Amino acid sequence: MAKLSYFNRHAKLILKFYNQENLISPFKTVTYEHYISLNNTKIYNNTRISFEVEKYPSKGLDYNGTAKILIYNISDDINDLLANESLVKKLELQVGYGDKIETIYKGTINTSYVSYAHNDMITYMWCFSFSSVLLGKDYQKSYSFKMPQTYKGMLNLILSDISLILQENISVDTSYMDKETEFNFGSGLFQNVTVDGLRGMLDRISKDLSCDYYIEDNKIYLGSFKDEKKLGLVELSPQNGLLNNPNVTDSGLEIKTILNPKIKMFTPIKVMSDFADYSGSGYNFTDATKRINANYLMGFKSFYSNSQAVYVSHNGDTHENTWETNVTTVTLNETINPKAIKAL
Repeated sequence: MAKLSYFNRHAKLILKFYNQENLISPFKTVTYEHYISLNNTKIYNNTRISFEVEKYPSKGLDYNGTAKILIYNISDDINDLLANESLVKKLELQVGYGDKIETIYKGTINTSYVSYAHNDMITYMWCFSFSSVLLGKDYQKSYSFKMPQTYKGMLNLILSDISLILQENISVDTSYMDKETEFNFGSGLFQNVTVDGLRGMLDRISKDLSCDYYIEDNKIYLGSFKDEKKLGLVELSPQNGLLNNPNVTDSGLEIKTILNPKIKMFTPIKVMSDFADYSGSGYNFTDATKRINANYLMGFKSFYSNSQAVYVSHNGDTHENTWETNVTTVTLNETINPKAIKAL
């Protein structure tokens, strides 16, 4: 991503409205978009959109993703739909540069209200991801599978059973499993399995098949999240958007870059920086940095070494300067404590 892309940013917000009687098909879909190409050959409706998106590990947490989204000067009829408590309201936020945009958030609109500033009518929307229901304490129905059945079948049954409560179509991604684990998940038979809710089912699968799980944007991921090729390594440097010196923590890095939608939960991060002072103030070579394997490559000081994103925030405003991604990483050999990461 070249620095020039910073001036070619693109945001797209999709709102969907559902009746309680039909949570499969929205009765109304509205799209708001902001994109003006560098040569002005492409101009979309130029709606002002502001957003703050946060994502963090879902294990042990009631929420793994929240968002506050502001949209300016939309019609009264859409605001009326947002205020209608009998409707289910969902949104998807896509951002990027030029014609290349990616989803950075999917969720349900929990609360909205309208405020006025100067000549603008601003609609505020607070959103949560479905995992607040999936993994929260409010839904812990017990499931008992006496007869032999695959873990894949058990998981699908639970997801089907609670789909109306979740008000979402939830998919399962097993592409991060090795072949043996995926075979055992889809073909191995287990019996006399009793679990409390989806959290209990995922914990049981994680324990018995020696795999991890996390939830992001309406999808459950199962497997081992340490394969850079599968996870998609992201390299950051001042030449492609790194905004300041990474801050070294006890277990990894804190990074700020121009908004990068490719950075998701557990994305491997490689940082190459030519900022002048890594050994002076604000940077201490501790045991933690030794685990990050600082080394020099092509004139860059490279902090690398199996570092993965465990907290990601995307903040942007199509009409202001804010357009950045903040990431907290840990090394792959660190044990992730979700509650500790959330507190950072």
